[in-house]
Parts: sequence; structure tokens; C-alpha cells
Amino acid sequence: MELEKAIDQENIAAWQSDSDWFYITLYQVTGDSSKLAADKLPEGIRDFQVIISQESTQLGVRLHHPIEYYDITQDETAYQILASLHYPSDLFTSLPALQQYDTMEKELGMPKSLRSWMYITGFALTVNGLLTQEQDETNWETKIGLGTLFATYIADKLWPKS
Repeated sequence: MELEKAIDQENIAAWQSDSDWFYITLYQVTGDSSKLAADKLPEGIRDFQVIISQESTQLGVRLHHPIEYYDITQDETAYQILASLHYPSDLFTSLPALQQYDTMEKELGMPKSLRSWMYITGFALTVNGLLTQEQDETNWETKIGLGTLFATYIADKLWPKS
């Protein structure tokens, strides 16, 4: 919400009713209800109302689900109030899209292209290092190649698969 001037934080009150309405009351603030009315409501909001009295302006938001907690902050330099409404975390775990994402994540495993690239790179570096090494010294290519092969093998075994 944008205001014409900053207001005292103590003049901002909020609460949730038992009927899925969440209210924010701004004491000593008046407004024009036609400018505050929403033309199109976001998907998560069922209804919106503005109640203006001589002493305050109250905004009511009817939600699909009750909120767990809220946070209201004010940017006094820009004369803005930001209200963050937080749903319970168990509501998000029941969303179909999230359940589908969890299933996909578990079934993905290490992508075949990444696994192949890592094995080929590790093998090529190791062979090249062995072919170019001098007497008893192991060069950097052999060390990095063997490290890449080992890391790929471990990641391939630990990465969840279907």
C-alpha cells in the first residue's frame, strides 16, 4: 500500500477472523474506497473489501486458507506498507505440483549425459597422463583424471535414481 505520508507503526493493526478473512486496520488514515478497490483479485484471494470510517481505514482480504502468521513492515521514506501473509508450511507440502516435483527429483538420478561426459573426461585425462608421465612421477593429468573418475563413480552411486 502506498500512503501520502508515513504513519506510526502503532497505528497499524492486523488480525484474522474465524471466517477466513484477514483484516488490516490503519488508524488515523483515511482513503478513497474507489482507489483502494481491486479490479482483478489475485488467484489466492477470494474477496476484498474496504471499510472506511472517520478514524480508520480497514482492508479485508478473504483467503482460501487461513494464514499461520503475518508480518507488516513500513518503508517510511517511500511511504509504503508491505503486508506479508504466510500460509502454514503443511499446506505447501500437500500441493499436487510439489508432490510431483518431489517424485521427479527422486527419479531423475544423475543425468546420463553428465555421467558419460565425466567418465570420458576422467578416462581421457588419466590415459593421457599415463602416456606422458616421466619415470616415477605422476603428473597433474593423471591425478585429475583419476579424481574425476572416482568422484563420478561416487556421485553416480549416491545420486538418487529411479
